[in-house]
Amino acid sequence: PGTYDAEIHGNTYTGGSYDYYTTFLVNPHPIITPDNHNLPRADVDTVNLTGSGVNFISGSQDVTIVKLIKEDPDTITASKVTVTSDTSLSAFFTIPQDARPGFYDIAITEPGTNRIVTGRGEVFVKGTYQDSGYVTLPSVVTQGQTVTITTASNISAQPYCYPSDIYLQNGTSKIPGSVVYAAFPDTIIATFQIPATADTGLYSITMMLTCDSECCNFDSIPNAVNIEAPAGVADNNPLLAEINSLRVSPNPTQDNLTISFILNSPTHLRLRLFDALGRTVATLCDRNLGAGAQHFEWSARALPAGSYFYELTTGEEMHGGSIIVRH
Repeated sequence: PGTYDAEIHGNTYTGGSYDYYTTFLVNPHPIITPDNHNLPRADVDTVNLTGSGVNFISGSQDVTIVKLIKEDPDTITASKVTVTSDTSLSAFFTIPQDARPGFYDIAITEPGTNRIVTGRGEVFVKGTYQDSGYVTLPSVVTQGQTVTITTASNISAQPYCYPSDIYLQNGTSKIPGSVVYAAFPDTIIATFQIPATADTGLYSITMMLTCDSECCNFDSIPNAVNIEAPAGVADNNPLLAEINSLRVSPNPTQDNLTISFILNSPTHLRLRLFDALGRTVATLCDRNLGAGAQHFEWSARALPAGSYFYELTTGEEMHGGSIIVRH
C-alpha cells in the first residue's frame, strides 16, 4: 500500500508520441473471511462473510451479487444476499449435485460495480468417492485375508489434500486400513488385514480426507465389500446358510454379466443392482424360487462405465458386492 508514480508512453494518430505522468494511491487488498469453509454438494448452505477494507453498503445500495468461482464455467451464484453491516453479509448458496469438487474463490460485487475476488480458495466444495470413479476389489474377500483396494477419488485437484484415515465398516464392526499410495485426484491404494473373526456381510468403505490442515470430510461407498468365510469353513453368521457357491463373472465386465449360485432350499429371493449413488438400476429377481442351481444375466452395455453393486437377499440372509463396468 502507498502512493505510486505512473509513467505512460503512447503514440498519437498522427505518428507523434507523448508521455503522461500521474500518481495513484494503492489501498490494501480487501480481506474476506467466511464462517463456513465446507459446502457439501446437493446441499443448501448460508455462508456469513466478514471483511476488512470493504464497503458492502453505500447509501441505500447494498451488495447485489456474491459468487463462488473455481474457474469458468465453475461459478455458483448466491440466490439471496443479506447485508448486515458495511463489513459483513450472509450469502445463501444452493450447491449443485454436479459442482466440481475443490476450492472456490469468493467474488463480491460492491455498490458502484466494484468487484472483489479473494483469489485464496476460501471455500471448499466437497466431492464424493462416487464421482466418475471406480473401486477395484478381489473377487472374494475372506476372513483372515490381506486385501488391496484401489479407488479413483476425484475429490479435489488440490495437491495438499491427502487421506488421513480409511476403514471398512459394517454396523459397529470397523476394520482400519493403511493407505500405501495416494495421488489426487486419480488413485488411492489401501490395504486391509481382515481379521479371522471379522463379521461376515457387506462393508462400506469410508475415508477421511484432510485438505490444507483446515477441512476434513468423510466420503463413503456403501456396501462395497462383501466379507465371507473361507471355502470349507462354516460362516460365523448362523443365518447365512441358504446360498452357496455364489459367483459373479466376468467382473470387471464390458457388456453381459452372470450371477450364479445354489439355493439349499426353496425361498423367496430378491436380486437387485445399484449404481454408485445407491439408485436401483435393475431388479433381476423378486419371486419364489425352488432349491438348486440358479443363474441370472445382466447387460451393462447401455450403462456408463463405473462402479455398481449387487444385493442378493432371501428371508434369512443377504449377500452383496461390487461390479466394475468398463467399456
